[in-house]
Amino acid sequence: MQIVKCYLLAWGIVDSENNNSWTWFFQKLQQITDDIDELVFIFDRAPSIGFSNVYLNAYHGHCIWHLQTNLKSKFPSIDIVPLFRATAEAYSLAKFEINMQALCSLHEKTRG
Repeated sequence: MQIVKCYLLAWGIVDSENNNSWTWFFQKLQQITDDIDELVFIFDRAPSIGFSNVYLNAYHGHCIWHLQTNLKSKFPSIDIVPLFRATAEAYSLAKFEINMQALCSLHEKTRG
């Protein structure tokens, strides 16, 4: 069984949250971490984040909280967040697929 661990590795103080600041941050972080396929960073989808400039092999996962916030604003008339969370936090592939199908079905209903 593979053990997965999450750690807050580092933080930095910069003049503003922009591409240059994020590139600087990831360059500093890269000095203490290897750029490997198994390395995963989770943050929002902001295009200003200079992650891909520094880590060519690591994976960028999207933050569930940011995604659900986007869903709330895009689909304000339906209560999609609980189903989204259940899908994102599913502990088995079977449960994920069931929830994903329900999400797709809900999306089709909203499209008319």
